Amino acid sequence: MFLRRETRKVKTGQYKMVQFCDDCGSENIRLVCNNCGSHNIKHPAFSDMLSDDKRGMHEIEKDKDFYVCKCDKCGKEFDSYDWNQNIYYYEGEFGAGSYIDDDGYHCGKNYNLHQDICSECMSKLIKNLNKKLDEISNEAFILKELKDLKNIE
Repeated sequence: MFLRRETRKVKTGQYKMVQFCDDCGSENIRLVCNNCGSHNIKHPAFSDMLSDDKRGMHEIEKDKDFYVCKCDKCGKEFDSYDWNQNIYYYEGEFGAGSYIDDDGYHCGKNYNLHQDICSECMSKLIKNLNKKLDEISNEAFILKELKDLKNIE
């Protein structure tokens, strides 16, 4: 069940580099450090990204929408970027989501579950479906079905 939409800040993995005072670490800089008056101003570069000194480097964050839902199976709250309610069957196995090939076409058979399911319950469902596929594709099962077959008309 959909509960709410939240906007949160997430780190992008990109950095913004700002100049800083090498003496006191302040980023309050004009021509000199406004905190201590030092002229020892550093300008971070790519090589600074690899060092342990992260002064003057700020990781960029952006707003991202999350959908907060309550799992219709276990009742646990979960959030998601995509709010997935689909599974697919393609080339002999089930998977979560809608299967789309490299050309952007839907392949196999896609099923809309019409329920909000958390990732734990979704993985249990997929695991159980694939286990049942393995059971019925077993040679012993097929021979048993053949033996149980009474009439072919």
